[in-house]
Amino acid sequence: MEMMKKSLKKQGIESFTAKHDIKYGSSQSESIKDAIKNSNAFVVIITRDNPSLSAAQEVGFALNEDISVIPIVEEGAKVGFMLGDSAQIRFTRSQIEKACEKASKFISEETGEEQEYNEKLVDERKRIEDYEAYGFNFEKGDYISGSIHSDVPINVYIVDNRNLERFKEEDEFTYEFEAEGITRLSVEFEIPKTRVWIILIENTDREAANVDISLSVESE
Repeated sequence: MEMMKKSLKKQGIESFTAKHDIKYGSSQSESIKDAIKNSNAFVVIITRDNPSLSAAQEVGFALNEDISVIPIVEEGAKVGFMLGDSAQIRFTRSQIEKACEKASKFISEETGEEQEYNEKLVDERKRIEDYEAYGFNFEKGDYISGSIHSDVPINVYIVDNRNLERFKEEDEFTYEFEAEGITRLSVEFEIPKTRVWIILIENTDREAANVDISLSVESE
């Protein structure tokens, strides 16, 4: 489910799950029914080791409301009669991420949803002697994606402003993301908390680095 939400977010599609979106004290069943009614599609993930009676009921409700149902089914899992004739996205545990990406792309194409909030973060060539830091007031849930290329090995970290100061003073610092000694990197990172977050690029070579940075941030 977490992978599905992340994949949908990359496509600019809002999603609803009981775990994340039902307010305390609210009726769970009514909240789910309302969410289904107001949705373009209903994704049901069926695994071998966790059959869900409530999921089967929700599938029936979605079909009755004429909402598109997209089944993502683990190999070997049993599906109810309502989905027996439906085309399914099949997966093994090692391929669940690909299955989620396939489903989210299909939903994006079918519903015509596009990324409405896609702000360019960094897109320019930099010469780095020791390090460069790119700081932004990211919100929790913002999704950073893109690529970083360098002609010499570099280190890339995503840290908060407190740990940037520790890094500057050559103290032990904590990072949320790290890639060391790389020349090519694909970045996919979701901001876990609301703070001042820094993309930190450190040159590990004696010579200055030529670095191509193309990153964007997707906000809700």
